[in-house]
Amino acid sequence: MDPEKVPIIQKDLIRKARAVFKPVIVATQMLESMTLSQRPTRAEVSDVSNAVFEGTDALMLSGETAAGLYPVESVQMMRKVSKEVESWQLQNYQSAANAFSANFISSDPLRQSVAKAIANITRDIDVCAVVVRSRGGKSASVVSSTRLSSPILALSTEAAVVRRMNLLWGVTPVLVSAEGFEEPKVCARKIVSEMGLASQGKFILLLSGFGKSEPAITVLPA
Repeated sequence: MDPEKVPIIQKDLIRKARAVFKPVIVATQMLESMTLSQRPTRAEVSDVSNAVFEGTDALMLSGETAAGLYPVESVQMMRKVSKEVESWQLQNYQSAANAFSANFISSDPLRQSVAKAIANITRDIDVCAVVVRSRGGKSASVVSSTRLSSPILALSTEAAVVRRMNLLWGVTPVLVSAEGFEEPKVCARKIVSEMGLASQGKFILLLSGFGKSEPAITVLPA
């Protein structure tokens, strides 16, 4: 592959993965100079920030932390750059607004429509958390693709699914009992309260039914 084509191919792969609600990891030589230096180059900072702007779910270091002299500093730097970009996006309404642009065409129009609706609701009312029942992780990935400013809590009864959902942008996975999963309203309020997210006058969005192709959005007072 010619080097000049890499940025375009990366952008295209991220776009295609998000269109089918698949998590995206961008990796390899992102902060390569920090294997020997405490500070990255300007080009490396731009590389990390561009991946965030393009909507990647996760960034990964390899040699910088496996064999580099400054593994902790490398992680801290990647976190600082990512946080700065995402803060700018949220302040300028870029993240959610661009999640479903005119060029974003999903292979699953039903799920895309529901995700758009959730994004619109969170912009119109004061939502303290979006709670998603996601037995296999698919529903959580759909909601994550909207890049909401509100926290996303994904409930699952499967430990393996909970671990996998850690990759998803903005998602905090929560392992719940079968009883809790079948009582979503009670479970959602309890978890949101325990995490300190609930406050008077705010709302919880509860999403369920994706697995049965009967998606439902419920608005609950926090």
